[in-house]
Amino acid sequence: MSDQPQALERSALERKDRSELMTIATAMGGKPGSRTKKADIIDMIFELAGITPAAPADDAPAAEVPEQTMLDTEVPATDAPAADDAAAEATAE
Repeated sequence: MSDQPQALERSALERKDRSELMTIATAMGGKPGSRTKKADIIDMIFELAGITPAAPADDAPAAEVPEQTMLDTEVPATDAPAADDAAAEATAE
């Protein structure tokens, strides 16, 4: 065995069974639920270790979507005011 401690790597954790990951997370003070996904348990282990995992290269962050403004959702004006104008003209004649 080497004298250096084994680095906590995502690939090493991904090779472990879900039950092993549950045991590790619980031993570190975490409380993964019975239906927690394997990837979420791995993320929990990193958080408990104080490590912020890097995003995988193939999961590039999505382009930021701008917030929708009222102009984007504005309802077209109805013909109600125009109809009132037409009625007023008809009575004026």
